[in-house]
Parts: sequence; structure tokens; C-alpha cells
Amino acid sequence: MDIFFVISGFIMVVTTYSKFDAPGAAASFAISRLSKIYPPYWVLTILLTLYWLKSPGSVNSEHGGVDLVGSYLLTPSETLPLVPVAWTLTYELMFYAFFFAFIAALPRKLLPAALVGWSAVVLAGYLALHTVGGGNAPAWVGTAFSPFVLEFCAGCFIGLAFKTSTQPLRYGWVAIGVALAALLAMTLLYDLIGLAETPLQHVRVAIFGPISALLIYGLAALADKPAPRLAVMMGDASYSLYLVHILVMHAGYRFLLPRFDSFIGSVAVFVGVTALSIVVGIAFFWVVEKPLTYTVRKFLEHTRTRYFAPA
Repeated sequence: MDIFFVISGFIMVVTTYSKFDAPGAAASFAISRLSKIYPPYWVLTILLTLYWLKSPGSVNSEHGGVDLVGSYLLTPSETLPLVPVAWTLTYELMFYAFFFAFIAALPRKLLPAALVGWSAVVLAGYLALHTVGGGNAPAWVGTAFSPFVLEFCAGCFIGLAFKTSTQPLRYGWVAIGVALAALLAMTLLYDLIGLAETPLQHVRVAIFGPISALLIYGLAALADKPAPRLAVMMGDASYSLYLVHILVMHAGYRFLLPRFDSFIGSVAVFVGVTALSIVVGIAFFWVVEKPLTYTVRKFLEHTRTRYFAPA
């Protein structure tokens, strides 16, 4: 999840940097992001809505139930959306809203200052919420002042370094090796000392944010190296993999794990379910995400050109 937010910031900068000061860049950015996020997500949400209507107690019963409006709109909520992992998309849409404002209102040269200012405001707001306010705030306030914003901004700065450096980024393999070793160590420590139970986001971000940033930096430094075909396919289908993997893995563990009551059997189930998640994610990308995103984006671009283009 922390890596996901850093990747998001990196992608935002890399995909918009050359278009930042162009006329209509903000509108194009909004169309691209909204047509990417919502259509495939709604397909899964509709399917899970039908399942929830049939069996209400089997969806998010341990996490406060279902906020149907929040599930479809991805607005901040006290409960998980129908697609469980989509709580991160609520933050993602907030990142998009701020980035849209940056593109619309600022020249590209001021983007670093805007990111620093945004980070400072978020950090100050978070500290105020947890000192003066005791951590109790409406969901939208908690989202707006979440430390996860700092991970997004870290990804943005890595993207800026990637796009503006006159020399290729260096020490990619070193950064990846250090990040993976630290990730393994801190994951074990995180569970060992009970930090996994803490609701405080700053603890998680302080531990895993720098590790995630280091890993993404390392991968960016190796961007010019050839990648295996499967890795490229998984990169193209990353959003679909993100959406479907938890559903596939939940179904796999629910129906398969009880039948293989041994260590080797559990490992086999894990490997099999992981492979199945990749296959289903890539299939969902080709069958649902790619054609649906293309169709919606073309419709929105046509609508913008027809009704909102300058006379």
C-alpha cells in the first residue's frame, strides 16, 4: 500500500511533466485519470453489490458494514468500500484533485515548491488533529491530512528527478537491495512488536514510506534496462491486478486452503492463488479495463471538445 502511493506520485509526474504548461493539460489529466479509475472499478462494485444484496452479512461485516454511496463514489468513509482494497482509491482521487489544481494554476517550475507546501500543511494538520483534536475527526478531514500524502509527494520528487536529471539515476540495484532487505526486516519487526495493531498512520508511514521511496527510486534508475515480457504485461495490467487480486485470493483461500491442511499444501495454495490472481488480473485488463477505459475517455474527450472548447 505504501509502495502504491509512492508509485502513484511517480507516475503522476512522469506522465504529465512534458504537458504541464500546455493549454488544456489539466482537463486532459482529469479525463485520463477519471476514465482510468472509475469504469473498471464500477464493474467490480456492481458485481459485489449484487452479491451483497443476496448475502448482506458476508461483505465487510467485521469492518462496520457497507457504505454504498461511498463505495461507488470513492468518497471518504468510516467503513471499507465493497471492493476492500479500494479504500486507497479514496486517497488516490484526493491526490488527483490536488495535482489537477497544480496543473491548472501553476507553472511547472513551481511544482516542487507546491509539493513541499502541501506536505507541510498536511503534516501540520495531522499533528494538530492528534494533539489538539485527540485524533477524532470526520473521515474527510482524516483523509485530507493523512501522512499518506507524504508518500505520494515522495513519489512526485522521484519522478521529478527522473525527468530532469541530466544524468541517468545511479545505484539502482543498490537501492533495490537495501530497500528489500529493510522491507523484510521492518515487516518482521512491525509484527513482532505489535505495531501492526496501531491505528496511527504516521507510524506506518515513518517506517515503510522511506523504504518504498528507495525501492521506487531503484526501479526508476533501472528504467532503461530490458524487462521480461511477463513483467511488462503485469505493469500494463497493474490497476486490474490491484482491483481483482484480493477477491481472487480470498476465494482461493476460502475454498482451497481447508483442503490442504499442511505446510507444503499451504505453500502450494499460496503459489497457485498468486498465479491465478495474475492470470485473472491480466484477463480483466484486456476484457474489461482497456476497452472500457478507452471508450469512456473518448466519450469524455468528445464531450469536452463539443461543449467546452473555446469558441
